Amino acid sequence: MSHRSKEFAAVLQETKQLLRQLMNVPENFEILFMQGGGTGQFAAIPMNIKGDHEFADYIVTGAWSCKAADEASKYIRVKKVFTPNKPYVSIPAQDQWDHDKVSSACELKAK
Repeated sequence: MSHRSKEFAAVLQETKQLLRQLMNVPENFEILFMQGGGTGQFAAIPMNIKGDHEFADYIVTGAWSCKAADEASKYIRVKKVFTPNKPYVSIPAQDQWDHDKVSSACELKAK
């Protein structure tokens, strides 16, 4: 099926509408389906959440979140809320995190 066909356009429109209903996405938000997989989002997320903020907090719990923080640091100042120890086997209690309330986001990548 061609991505330019009427059939595909109908499938795409129905999929967007169902997703909008399921996730309660307001009509003034656009739903985008993009390629790139998870690692592509490592750059897209910080570029979109930055706004007027200078940094974002990252919770590094393993190899993937470490990669996400490294990629994000190309676009926004990244602050790790705690110093991870290898091997990644535990996360400190939340009261031990250095989380800044004015950061643009606090990102946790779960395994």
